[in-house]
Amino acid sequence: MRIALLFLALPLALSLVALAQQPAPATRRVVLVDSLPAIIAERVVPALEAELASLLAREGQRVRVSTLRGALGPELASRQLAASDLVISLGRGAAASTARALAGTATPHLFAFVPPTTAARLVSTDGSPARGRATGIVGRLSRAVALAMLRQLLARREAAPLRVGVVHLAERHATDDAARLLARADGSLELVPIRVALPPDATTGTAVEAVRAAIAEASQGGRFAGFWLTIEPPADVPALVRAINEGTEGQVLYAPGLDAVAAGALMSLVPEPESMARDVAVLAKRLLDGREPGDLPLQAPSQVDLALNLKTADLLGIVPSPELLELTRGRLYR
Repeated sequence: MRIALLFLALPLALSLVALAQQPAPATRRVVLVDSLPAIIAERVVPALEAELASLLAREGQRVRVSTLRGALGPELASRQLAASDLVISLGRGAAASTARALAGTATPHLFAFVPPTTAARLVSTDGSPARGRATGIVGRLSRAVALAMLRQLLARREAAPLRVGVVHLAERHATDDAARLLARADGSLELVPIRVALPPDATTGTAVEAVRAAIAEASQGGRFAGFWLTIEPPADVPALVRAINEGTEGQVLYAPGLDAVAAGALMSLVPEPESMARDVAVLAKRLLDGREPGDLPLQAPSQVDLALNLKTADLLGIVPSPELLELTRGRLYR
């Protein structure tokens, strides 16, 4: 009997010894800095953590995610952030404070849910050690898709193209962004640049007056059917939308963000939260595998939702097609 028990116990003992000799799974340390609105964060953060854990588990790795909310102080750079393998920031405020906190460190920075102007500043080269160590997903789909949807909404029988003013700031990144949009004009839309000069400390009232003045000056060359607003946070975009709609002949046809559509802009494209979370996890895995942030170009979201303001559509005599209404996934405002 004892011999039989010995033969039964021996394989189990050997298995335990072999298991003890196997290396423990590597644990990757990731800090997640989140400044998204709570209603968005509660959809994004769990999906991101679960997707990243799943991707790493396929290669026998684990991940330990520490989540921080709101703005960061620079003292964190020498502690939690600098000691991590990767820092992920979600939202414009989180991305800006994370970039400051990581200055002088070698920790890679991955950001998402930020406007293009913020992203351009984070990855531009100005001699700062933190620059070149950042990449991310810009919160906007391609201009071609947005323009195609706008053309479909504005479709009409007249041969003459609709004159649409592209309102943009005078700073370099904003001017370059507007130029890429203007390059996509065609026979249905005449896109006209409207340049707005603002001081760095401009108040909302100052911005409103500057935008109105720039539109009034540009309108001397002909009436505008509407406006494409490229100005983004930290400017008060909803206030600018209301000021343009109430103080000019045309309506805002496109502006960034759901708040802008709720304020009266005809449409906007916004990232789908869970899809963006999966995009971030895939990019995070590549950085944790050793890819340099500078080798990974900025990406656009893989999936976005269309937001529409039905009251503005009524004012413009627009009846959205069933296909476009389906793309809104319920993001309809009045």
